[in-house]
Amino acid sequence: MSPDEPSGLSSSEQALGGSCNRTSPADGDEELPSGDQALLIDVQSLGGEAPAAIKAALENKQYTVTTSLGSLADLRTKVKDIDKVHLQRGDLHNAISYASRSSAVFAEALGAKHATVSFPLLLEGKARLAAGVPAQAIAPLERSLAICEAAAVSPQQKGDVSFTLARALVASGRDRKRALDLARRAKELYREQGKGYEDKLGEVDAWLALPRGPSAERAGPR
Repeated sequence: MSPDEPSGLSSSEQALGGSCNRTSPADGDEELPSGDQALLIDVQSLGGEAPAAIKAALENKQYTVTTSLGSLADLRTKVKDIDKVHLQRGDLHNAISYASRSSAVFAEALGAKHATVSFPLLLEGKARLAAGVPAQAIAPLERSLAICEAAAVSPQQKGDVSFTLARALVASGRDRKRALDLARRAKELYREQGKGYEDKLGEVDAWLALPRGPSAERAGPR
């Protein structure tokens, strides 16, 4: 931690003992709500480079699991941003670990079938696909898709999960027919979402048109 960073984070980290699931206080620190634990993952994950807004949110206790959906959406955005940084750095190990821990925190706080849990599961699937282990991406993506099918999520998110799962299935040599169906379904969902998703539609079309069919894909970051 650099000298100019808030000193209050260290006591919070001690309270968690490095575990995203621990909620018991230590050394006099008050118990942290699960929402704050998720924010603490952001801080621990990038250390001194964690965005200032996340540090402020953690210290001011602005986000808890009982807050409005708007706050949960903000927290979800932070999770996405941090995981994207790991992927851009090529730090796939931390991208996978971070997404996995985040989904565990959300599931514990909100319930395993809450719509928000589908998002870090999608991020984990993308990270595993980028790491070249598409077979390991299937389980979190299947869980994410099952949540999306049962919960109120945007067509765009459901499309992202469907297309990522399609790619993982093909890249791992699994059910190609289902993969094609999922990719075509993703196109329908992007269209349903409305304007602004032309790039997504083009990405799916390009994947479907790969030489020798989608089986020619090689897993890589997207």
